[in-house]
Amino acid sequence: MSEPERSQSELVGIVLLTAVIVTLASVVGVFLLDSFQSESEDDPNVLIQSEINETYLTVAHNGGDRFSAPDVEVILRNSDEIRLRLPDGQFVAGDDTSVFEPGDVWRYNYTGQALSSGEVRLLVFDQDAGTLLYQDILDIPATSP
Repeated sequence: MSEPERSQSELVGIVLLTAVIVTLASVVGVFLLDSFQSESEDDPNVLIQSEINETYLTVAHNGGDRFSAPDVEVILRNSDEIRLRLPDGQFVAGDDTSVFEPGDVWRYNYTGQALSSGEVRLLVFDQDAGTLLYQDILDIPATSP
C-alpha cells in the first residue's frame, strides 16, 4: 500500500503562514502610524519672533495655534530671572487681549527689573498644556550713560 501524497496540506500551511505574517505586519503598521499621528497632534504649532532693546521685550505671534493669554508664561533668564504672564505686559497689536493668536504683538517694559546687559534666555510656555512654545537667546544692549 502506498501512502497518499500530502502536497496539498503543505500549500495550505504556506498560505496560512503568509496570512498570519501579513495580518501581523498590518496591525503593527496601524499601531505605529496611530501613535505617530497622536504625538504630532499634541504638539503646539506656533511661529513666534522676539526682540529686546534697552527698555522693551517684544514677542510677536506670527502664525499657528491660539493660546489663552493668562496661560502663556514668559521667562527671561540671565544672572536673574523674571517670570511673567501675558496680562503683565501690553498687547500693541491684536484685537482680543484674552488670547494670544496670529497677528498679536506683546510688549513688556522691563525697566527697573534686575536684568543686566548681555545675553538673556527667553522661554515662552503654554502653562495649560505644559509645553515649551519658543526659546531664544537675546542680547540686551548696554545702556548709554
